[in-house]
Amino acid sequence: MRKCALILLVVSIVLLPQLTQAAEETDLVEKALFLEKRGDRAGALLQYEKALQKDPNDSVALIDRANLRFNTGDRQGGLADINRALKVNMIDFNALRTRADFKSEIGNKKGALADYAEAIKWNPKDALSYTNRGITRVGMGETKLALADFEKAISINNDLTARFNRIRLLPDQTAARAEYEKLTKTKVTTDDDHLALSNAHAHFGYKEKAIEELDKALKLNPSYAAALFNRAVLRDELGNKDGALADYNKYIELNASNPKVFFNRSLLRDKMGDREGSMNDLKRALELDPQLKMREGTTKPFELLLS
Repeated sequence: MRKCALILLVVSIVLLPQLTQAAEETDLVEKALFLEKRGDRAGALLQYEKALQKDPNDSVALIDRANLRFNTGDRQGGLADINRALKVNMIDFNALRTRADFKSEIGNKKGALADYAEAIKWNPKDALSYTNRGITRVGMGETKLALADFEKAISINNDLTARFNRIRLLPDQTAARAEYEKLTKTKVTTDDDHLALSNAHAHFGYKEKAIEELDKALKLNPSYAAALFNRAVLRDELGNKDGALADYNKYIELNASNPKVFFNRSLLRDKMGDREGSMNDLKRALELDPQLKMREGTTKPFELLLS
C-alpha cells in the first residue's frame, strides 16, 4: 500500500505543473468573460491575450475574443480570430457558426448560409446554428426555410429564441397567441432567454413586461448590448426619455460601431431639444452607414434588435 501511495505521489508531482498550467489558462478565459460582462472590454482583451500567449492554438479563447472584437466594432480583428481558430480545427462547429454569424451581420448572407450548413454537418444537434440560420433566412425572405430551421432548433432543446422567431412568422394570429402564452410559462434562466421573452412581450404590445425581462437580462449581464438597445427603444416609446438616453449612452460605450444606435439617439435628442447633439449623432450614423441617407427626414427610429 505504501509503495502504491508513493507511486501516486510521484505521478501527482509530475502532473501538477501541467494541471496547474491548464487551470491557469482556463481561469484566464473565464476571467476575460467575467470582465467582459462587467463592461471592462480592455481588461477582457488583456486576459485573452495572456491566454493566447500561453497557447496560441486555444480555440476557445480565439472564438470568445473574436466575438468581443466583432461586437465592439473591430470586425476585421474578429474575423481574423475566427479564421485562425478554424486553421487550428477546420471542423470546429462553434467557430463555423460564429463566422456565419459575422458574415450574416455584415451582409454576406450566402457566405453565412454556407458556414451554417458546415457547422450543422459537424454537429447536427447544434440548435443555435439552426436558430441563427433561420434568422438569416428571415432577412433573405426565405420564410418557409426559416420556419423549418426554428422548428428544428425547438425540437433539439426547446430554444426560446427559435420559439419567439417562429411565433412572429406564424400567419395564424390565434395560433401565434397560443404559442406566446406557452412561451410565457417557460422557465427562463439565461440572458438570451430573457431577451427572447422580452421580444415576445413587445411583439404583442406588452411593453412594460418586455422591459421587466430586459431588466432581468441586464442583471445577469450588465454589458448585454442588445438588451440595452431594446430597453432604450421601449423606454422612449413609453415616454421615459432620460432612461432611454442612458441606455443608448451605455450601449455606445460598449459598441460605438452600430449606426442604428446613433440614428435612434439622434431622434431622441432632437425630441429632448438637444439639436446640436442630434445633428452630431446623425452625422456619425451616416459616417458608419451612408445608406442611412435614405432614412433622413423620417421620425421613425430603428426598432428592437431581434435575436
